[in-house]
Amino acid sequence: MTGELRRADAPQRPPPEPPRQRIALVINSFVGGGAERVFSIFLRLAADKRERYDFTLILLDREPDAYAIPDWIETIRLDCRKSLLRSIFALTGALRKVRPALTFSFLTRANAGCVIAARVLGFPCVISERVHTSTHFGSGLHGKISGALVRLTYPRADRVVTMNSEIVDDLATNFGVSRERITVVANPVDSSAVLQAAQQLPEITLPERFILTVGRLTKGKNAAAVIEAYTQADVPQALVILGEGPERNALADLICAKGLEGRVFLPGFVKNPYAVMARAEILASATLSEGSPNVLLEALALGVPTVFTNCPTGPAEMLADKPREDIKGLYETPYGILVPVGDIAAMADALVRLQDADLRARLRVAGPKRAAVYGPDRFVRGMWTVIESGLAGGAV
Repeated sequence: MTGELRRADAPQRPPPEPPRQRIALVINSFVGGGAERVFSIFLRLAADKRERYDFTLILLDREPDAYAIPDWIETIRLDCRKSLLRSIFALTGALRKVRPALTFSFLTRANAGCVIAARVLGFPCVISERVHTSTHFGSGLHGKISGALVRLTYPRADRVVTMNSEIVDDLATNFGVSRERITVVANPVDSSAVLQAAQQLPEITLPERFILTVGRLTKGKNAAAVIEAYTQADVPQALVILGEGPERNALADLICAKGLEGRVFLPGFVKNPYAVMARAEILASATLSEGSPNVLLEALALGVPTVFTNCPTGPAEMLADKPREDIKGLYETPYGILVPVGDIAAMADALVRLQDADLRARLRVAGPKRAAVYGPDRFVRGMWTVIESGLAGGAV
């Protein structure tokens, strides 16, 4: 009895704290792009999780950073030079040293590398698909190789996060990913940050009135179609094409061929596109495909009237709250105008319609209300639900 009393009176030790888990965050680089911008939002808002987790950011390529990396996060820069094989070997080596409890990755090469490394080293991985995979890769040799890579690796991920139901259908039907492993988390727009950045002075000299298109200068973004539509529309504004990429010379040649020097401008990439976007009268995009167009959400947040192609995937959901297949021809929505992919005449018609000051005024009011539906808090909660489910090994 005495012994039992002594044990009861002895000071109780607090239970040991569970070991902190490390999460490795992986992306190709922080070069300018929509997926990189979304990843940067996730990183910034992950600061609230620092009390529970340690973080390591792994960048596969040595590219200039277009977005700020928080100073609290450990960062490893590999030098894979956009090579898949280098990425797989270098990433596996880095993760063997980091020994994460889980990896969370964006973009195809980072996703494939993480799946392979996770299966070799024995930890769970969550990958995030940021494009409509079938449309994005196309039908050429490179597209077929990329599609085969996705088909080989994505079904072996523990969790897959994407932005809408159309991408879910594509991954399940064409790439063998189990629907039970896929979670939809819509892309975010941080309206307050966008509005704050828009108050700054633009980095470039701008025309007094202009239409804007924003994006990498690639064939997929199809800025050439915007130039063609602009030529047909014969509207009073100038056209500013913001971005950089391999199609720059072809676009410059097209501008010269159309006699549009002094009317159409290619100022390149700017660190703060919102200061330019906020001053545009119209945002126009002829993109062939998207995962979920960040630039559209940002234009809505800034109240910039938009004309966007009804491409896979995202614009129809964002502007019309309807499936893409239900929309035919030029379609005016409460938040902007949708036109068929590749229909230059319809885009020209939309640019003419948006000369109506009353229509532009209505869209400027409606846009921010629509953007509020896609706030960053909902995005971050959704992502962390999937990540922590992966750490626990439970169902999504």
